[in-house]
Amino acid sequence: MTIPNKLSYALPSLRRNLFSGILWYYKQFLTVLLAMITLLISYDGRGQSTTAAVDLTDCYGSCTSNDFSIIGSFVSTDPAGQQVLTAADCISPDQTLQVYINITFRNTTQSKRNGIFLSATINGVYVFYCFDQEFAAGQTTTFTIPTPFDWTCGTNLTLVNTFVAWGTASEEVCTLTCTQVTGSKCRDVGDFIVNTPLIPDFDYQGSCPENNTIQLISFTNTTTGGYNQYTYLWEFGDGTTSTLENPTHLYAAEGEYDVKLTITDTRYALDADGLPTSTVISTETKSITQSVTVELCCSFEVTCPSVANSDLGTFNCSSINNIPAAPTTLAQLAASPYNIIIGDNPCGTIRFTSSDDGTPVVCSAGDQIITRTITIWDNLDDDNDIDPNEESVVCTFTFTFEADDNAPDLIGELPTGETGIEGCLEDIPAGPTEAEIQALYSDECSTVTVVKTPQPGAQNTDCSWTVTYNYTIRDDC
Repeated sequence: MTIPNKLSYALPSLRRNLFSGILWYYKQFLTVLLAMITLLISYDGRGQSTTAAVDLTDCYGSCTSNDFSIIGSFVSTDPAGQQVLTAADCISPDQTLQVYINITFRNTTQSKRNGIFLSATINGVYVFYCFDQEFAAGQTTTFTIPTPFDWTCGTNLTLVNTFVAWGTASEEVCTLTCTQVTGSKCRDVGDFIVNTPLIPDFDYQGSCPENNTIQLISFTNTTTGGYNQYTYLWEFGDGTTSTLENPTHLYAAEGEYDVKLTITDTRYALDADGLPTSTVISTETKSITQSVTVELCCSFEVTCPSVANSDLGTFNCSSINNIPAAPTTLAQLAASPYNIIIGDNPCGTIRFTSSDDGTPVVCSAGDQIITRTITIWDNLDDDNDIDPNEESVVCTFTFTFEADDNAPDLIGELPTGETGIEGCLEDIPAGPTEAEIQALYSDECSTVTVVKTPQPGAQNTDCSWTVTYNYTIRDDC
């Protein structure tokens, strides 16, 4: 189209047709200008959507065309798609919000397309919509699905079995019936994850593999949102790190550790199926820190009785057999009179020894205080020796053994001497025997012995004599 050609038809009647020719030129110029302006504005915009009158999902044939690509998505709190949802909207981790899904499409062809039909299952509900808008070549437009959906903070939002169809330059898909569609103008996108706020999070669990004295901690990344293209940096709070998604870590000691997970989420350009390509658009980094409790897998725990309860008693020669026997079994350690409390989760085998620092002596110079020492340890290598790396506890007990400082007890009636006996010197009485005197005494601690010593008078004659018998009575002490 050129003006000279058009004007050439007006030459025979120039005055009459000049104005109309100029007017035609102006109209054509204006039309081109408006088309250019319309074209420029439509390259980026926001479309309106409605519930489709007809579900076209099963009306097509092979759906592998890529006239349109999904280049992004997000959720908003308003149906206009202006209030983009952020992590700050989640007051609590399990809070449920009503959100709107916004999807950005791009016409990847060199000609216009008329409308987009979309179907998918969202939160278990099957829906289908039609976005009734003309798409110029290369045009990008964001549509908001008009139905709000419940979204729980910290979860993913996925369009399952997503299907997209569109109208050609000469047909409007939103007005078509199943028999009117162009069979190839569609694509089975599959499952499509909607971009929700990036919320880093993780769980952890302690376990005790065989021979572990300290828990092995297994960390599980539970981050949601963003574009699900994560890289990870774990800082375990003891100076060590990991870049795995779900690492395990063995700490050197029990205790509380501040563990930090830093998530870097990368936004890639998407292909026609809404899948990420290798082209990076942007990145976002967020982190979370939690206190992690690391416990012992086993624990050597022994509690000795208090000092007041560690006195085994006072004994003497008569009760020497009542002195508690030294323990030989764990059951005896736990029973009276020792009452030692031993934990039920040792790292090895509980062993113990018992020793007294003295032996009760009946005829000691004074009372004896004897200490009984019980040493208990966690025998890790079953060698019955206390090694430097094996924990041990010492419980001490005492008992008193009283010395025997009492003379034998008289239990009979002692005989008495006589005077005025008529007889010669050879008739002097022999007096009681040692055995007879011994029978008159008893001793609880030892044997009574009697020593008889006669003492004749110094001037004894047949006519006058005296004799005295001394009996020394004693026990073994």
